[in-house]
Amino acid sequence: MTAVVIDTARDRPGDPVAYWRDEASRLFRPLQVRTERPDAFYARSVGHDLCGLRLTRTRTGESLICGTRRTIAEFDPEAFILVVHLSGAYRVEQEERTAVCRAGDLALFDSSRPFRVESDGPVDVLTLTLPKAALGPYRSRTPSAPLRVPGDLGPATLLRSLLGDVMEGLAGGRIAPGDQAVAESVLALVRGATRPRDAGPAPPPSPLAQIKRYIDEHLGDPGLSPERIAASQFVSRRQLYTLFEGEGCGVREWIRARRLERCERDLRDPARRGETVMSVATRWGFTDASHFSACFRAAYGMPPGAYRDAVARRR
Repeated sequence: MTAVVIDTARDRPGDPVAYWRDEASRLFRPLQVRTERPDAFYARSVGHDLCGLRLTRTRTGESLICGTRRTIAEFDPEAFILVVHLSGAYRVEQEERTAVCRAGDLALFDSSRPFRVESDGPVDVLTLTLPKAALGPYRSRTPSAPLRVPGDLGPATLLRSLLGDVMEGLAGGRIAPGDQAVAESVLALVRGATRPRDAGPAPPPSPLAQIKRYIDEHLGDPGLSPERIAASQFVSRRQLYTLFEGEGCGVREWIRARRLERCERDLRDPARRGETVMSVATRWGFTDASHFSACFRAAYGMPPGAYRDAVARRR
């Protein structure tokens, strides 16, 4: 099902630029949007979620879109933004680096650093927003953003095709938003397409890194336990506890902390403002409202509902 639709032609706002800026900021992240031709500006964006990834197709007219230090301070998804250019061209600027991308190219930039994305005419792009943690051990090997990946390179060609198919599958209901296998396929190609050309193979993840990844992939399962984790990773419970000794907390504490981090992120997300606090908690494995509220208060200093309201007032 379609998760997000913003369409200036459908909704016919009086000020399409302000409407696009406000809706995109509310549903995705705070942005600044400008154009030299406000009367001719149009934008349509359709977005879908896939296991913590967000895939969006956007068509816009000539525009300048900025993420500033102020907007980043308001809300940062702490993600890499991968853009697949279907038609048109634009420039991505970040930390005195510039990438000029045209149809077929891929561009990668960092949500946590100020950026400018400028187009001189209509563009049609697919955008994949992926948490930085999703790249696992490859994260440290990702080149400085922005990165342009020529569209004629093998992994880029495969990734562009896959993202188009996944977008159609999500829209048509043939791919479920919780399809972990599809999400892993997307991430595998992202790693291959963005790895420096002269880099050797990434080092294999450590046993602890693999265990943490398994935990992150199963946070929404209330039955996640040290016993299940140990069995899935072919280690004993004793070995599991030993691996976590250097983390300063036990396995159950680690699971609870990661669940709370995901809940806190969703409670800050303006796109999820319509969800109840308990629906957020349930998505990340909490089953008891009072227990969740007590854990959240201990971690963040106030109950989850009050925390969400405080974040909204700061915007």
